[in-house]
Amino acid sequence: MFFEQENIGFIVLDVMELHQETARSFNCNRKYNALSFRYESDTVIETKNSVFHLGDNAISYFPPNTDYIRTAKLDHVIVVHFLCFGQESRKIEYFYPDDAEKYKQKFRKLLNVWDKKDVGYKMKAASVLCDIFSDIYSENRPPITKNLLINESVEFAIKNFSDSSLTVETLADISHMSETYFRKLFREEYGISPKKYIINLRINYAKELISMGYYTLPEISELAGFNDYRHFSVTFKKLTGRSPSEYRHSYISKKW
Repeated sequence: MFFEQENIGFIVLDVMELHQETARSFNCNRKYNALSFRYESDTVIETKNSVFHLGDNAISYFPPNTDYIRTAKLDHVIVVHFLCFGQESRKIEYFYPDDAEKYKQKFRKLLNVWDKKDVGYKMKAASVLCDIFSDIYSENRPPITKNLLINESVEFAIKNFSDSSLTVETLADISHMSETYFRKLFREEYGISPKKYIINLRINYAKELISMGYYTLPEISELAGFNDYRHFSVTFKKLTGRSPSEYRHSYISKKW
């Protein structure tokens, strides 16, 4: 689904505000995407295969080349038209956000930036739209795990794996269960222990830091969540087949 996608690039084409009553329109052959927020609305969208209602505070996405009829008793909406790069959906989608006021303000900000047309306004508008997409993704992204009992713990681990004090006990506490039961559910989900999962996150992060070329290996060890460089080096070689210094050398050799 479009609202569940994170890696999206776009170019803003236009931003507009509509105030309409007793309106009916047929939209076809549009080559661009549309994202809208409805402040006040009593609108029905009809496609060849479906009919749905958009009321107050609805956020909706319309992909290009989608034919539909819009019938509105009332429609106060801000809509942005844009070209999209990367993944996208071919279906009309909509949802009602938990915090409608937040989106009201951000869509209004987007419109103001576009209408003022100050120097660099297209980049500023893209920045605001990116912020909106970030909020939409956060609200609609699917759970990380199939087992929702441990989903919050896995999210916590992904965000905090570089904290050397992170323990499996902490993750079990977040899921409000015993450490033994948490380990069982985690292994059923991922096929490895939660401790090994955390170590894998740390080593993968260390590999990213090495590729950047900004840090020394001891600094990388600490940034990745290891208290002891020797332990880091041994673990790194065990999982990658090369020591951190060998990995860095091979990376630099390939690059040049």
